[in-house]
Amino acid sequence: FEHCIANMFYFSIASAWNASSLGYLMIMTLGNAAGGYVIPTKDWRSLFDGTPDDIRAQWIRYDDPNGSGKQSGEYWLAKFIGNKDRGYSFRRNNPRVLRISEAYLIVAEAGLECNEAAKAKQRFNEIRITRDPSASELTPTLELVQTERRKEFIGEGHRFFDVLRRGGTITRDDSDPKEVSGITSITWDDYRCVLPISHTERVLYQELQQNPGYKE
Repeated sequence: FEHCIANMFYFSIASAWNASSLGYLMIMTLGNAAGGYVIPTKDWRSLFDGTPDDIRAQWIRYDDPNGSGKQSGEYWLAKFIGNKDRGYSFRRNNPRVLRISEAYLIVAEAGLECNEAAKAKQRFNEIRITRDPSASELTPTLELVQTERRKEFIGEGHRFFDVLRRGGTITRDDSDPKEVSGITSITWDDYRCVLPISHTERVLYQELQQNPGYKE
């Protein structure tokens, strides 16, 4: 609910209280109360095609698991399952703010950038082998580290910022019925990756220039 409080502050600073802003706050409040539902894309699931023993591949749950046989029905991400004592199902996820795996993969990426290959390899493989004991050690590359981050941090909001930080493209698969239709790809330098400056702020501070790509 801290996001709702922060947005109330922003609305007040921008003098933007109206029926629409109240509606947005209501939607955000209801969303926080209901919890987060995350559906893994086909592209993410395909990352584990060759590593069935990876525990992260088991984060997928189905509405109709059919025992140990064929799994069917709607699928969901069961990564940080909510409190079962409160009746939460596997569809409800509560991401952690910071985890040791994030620190290890930061070390791996920084090590590759700073000629600390031994440290990078150690931390990179600690994550991989912890998640999949049958995995063999690999010599990491920046691309492999980013793939590992995709596997590890699904549903935690890292992917978008990783692409902006490293440069790259996020591509949606039109053959995946769970993907949002419309935009099929977006590059790190797309103008929409930077939000527009509000009209109110630019009236108050006339030296501000609107961010490229946006009109009045």
